[in-house]
Amino acid sequence: MTTMNKQVRSQTWLDVVHMLDNCDGREHNLGHLLRDCWPSDIDLVENALVLPFRNQAYLERLQDEISNPVIHNLIKAVARFAYGEHLETLYLLEPGNTLSTKVIG
Repeated sequence: MTTMNKQVRSQTWLDVVHMLDNCDGREHNLGHLLRDCWPSDIDLVENALVLPFRNQAYLERLQDEISNPVIHNLIKAVARFAYGEHLETLYLLEPGNTLSTKVIG
């Protein structure tokens, strides 16, 4: 997984966002919220996917959505489908790259 090049990693992220485009959470569209993480900024560190958010409000909305176990499991399943079953952790980073939330793991 760590050998995935940046171009493939970016395209894979676009695929994840596209898969979640028609998925509404309690209040927000999940694909729309995840578009705040630019494909070029997505990183893989060992078995973890790191998602740096650019906008604090989008991050907070996604955190609210993933507090619902159904939404949490949906995002986890789509991320693992795209990046592989060995994906153990999904980290959400606040603007400025401060760790905010650990989603999978």
